[in-house]
Amino acid sequence: TVGPPSTPGAPSPRHLARERVAYKARRDALTAALQEAFAPEELHLTGLHTGLHLLAELRDPPPDDALRAAAQAEGVIASAAKDQDINRFTGYMCAFQDKVSQANPNGMMVCFLSNHDMDRSAGYLMLANHFPQMAANLYLLCSGSPFLYYGEEIGMKGVRGSANTDANRRLAMLWGDDSSPQDPGGSTYPSSKQTNGTVESQLAQEGSLLRYYCRLISIRNRYPAIPRGTYTQVNLGSAKCGGFLVEYEGSTLCILHNISTDIPFTVDLADTDIPCRSILEVIGMGEASLEGTVLSLAPQTSLILGSAAL
Repeated sequence: TVGPPSTPGAPSPRHLARERVAYKARRDALTAALQEAFAPEELHLTGLHTGLHLLAELRDPPPDDALRAAAQAEGVIASAAKDQDINRFTGYMCAFQDKVSQANPNGMMVCFLSNHDMDRSAGYLMLANHFPQMAANLYLLCSGSPFLYYGEEIGMKGVRGSANTDANRRLAMLWGDDSSPQDPGGSTYPSSKQTNGTVESQLAQEGSLLRYYCRLISIRNRYPAIPRGTYTQVNLGSAKCGGFLVEYEGSTLCILHNISTDIPFTVDLADTDIPCRSILEVIGMGEASLEGTVLSLAPQTSLILGSAAL
């Protein structure tokens, strides 16, 4: 049977039929997950027969102060990474986790540095000052499911500036290989300002930001307590060093960050409420040591403490 000629570049009927089945399966899986996480009286779903998307409306949405906490938490990651106040960051994170738990005990918070509607974080977290590494430590070694905007892992830049478009914030990924993705229409950001390299160049470079992210994500994935645990603030009486106790399935981790750009931090764990006495992981610009109960942590460095059994 010969059918009508197709328009060049248009999807074939067979492709559309196949995708219609795939989209329905994905929508059904999302619907089932939402219905499992929320009681019928908590959530109203619409658009279930309109393609891949659906609309989920909370019947009793979280209070405004929880949403404000989310917005504030977004900013405290960057400010803490730039050698400001670690306790402001840890306090917000714990308060926000409490708000999420009150709204939905199975909920997880989402931390991010920037997104497609914001100037890229590499513009205000200078790579030369190691601020991107410190910021990555703060939000990847933290509760919930972090959102990593593509390009942050290589220090891609892009700002809206005076342009009446967000295209400069959504530039094509800098792969550095033979691929040639195009910048979105209307973008005006000069390629000469992309000074931090590409995926290809950073994969080949020891100590690059991309390889740092790879190592950090590997550490995060080794400890289910990091995304899923219950967080309690650890305030060591310093604006430069602090962190969390993280409880999960009967075990406890301690995550500490020294955000100072130049001053090591030393504390006797015997004088704190930290029960952990073994260094499990260290990542950052320096090292950590534990002599007896005296812990020393280098500037712009984070660590995870646990029990010897871990």
